[in-house]
Amino acid sequence: MGYNLLLMSGHGHSHGSGGCAHEHEPESDASEGWSLYQYINTESVTCLNESVPGSVKNCFKPYSERASTDKYLESNEDDEQLILYIPFTGAVKITNICVVGGSNGSSPSKLKVWKNRDDIDFSVADDLEPLQDFDLQEDPIGEVNYTTKITRFQNITSLTMYFPENFGEDFTRIYYIGLKGEFKNVKREAVDVVYEARPQLKDHKTGTDNGPVSKQIQ
Repeated sequence: MGYNLLLMSGHGHSHGSGGCAHEHEPESDASEGWSLYQYINTESVTCLNESVPGSVKNCFKPYSERASTDKYLESNEDDEQLILYIPFTGAVKITNICVVGGSNGSSPSKLKVWKNRDDIDFSVADDLEPLQDFDLQEDPIGEVNYTTKITRFQNITSLTMYFPENFGEDFTRIYYIGLKGEFKNVKREAVDVVYEARPQLKDHKTGTDNGPVSKQIQ
């Protein structure tokens, strides 16, 4: 499937394929890099096939709460598929994804993602080429970090996630979805324009000196 797994332990080490990178970091949402949570437009997140309307918002919480099981997203019974639409408050780059699912086979086993699409539903999701797809592991405490193909995950204003299968249960349950990356705050920059206003002869007054005029346009 063309992705890497990083296992994150409580002591701050990250383990990638082909070696072990030891980078100790304090246990906080920002330092762990799961900072895109605060840039998700949570009120506009939607989900197809959720059993309780609006419960998709339960998946998005601080990294430190990733193992919490008091709130969750669950699909309708006898239908394990879920499609999530996740808009951001600006453009982001996504480097890693973390998914904490339910027990007893209810955790999702596959994931397909698309960027900047708000038109994906079950009628097209199986046939539409994804930006990337992942084989997921059962990960009850959020140790597994799925690495994206970073060149494809630039300038994302919304992310669509499709969970087509789980590990055998009739429904899918998700406690946490974490997105790691960078947020680009797009601001309208002020533009400075300096020009010389050339006086016309009819505007000349005897005894006055008309020099260059400078203006700033915001």
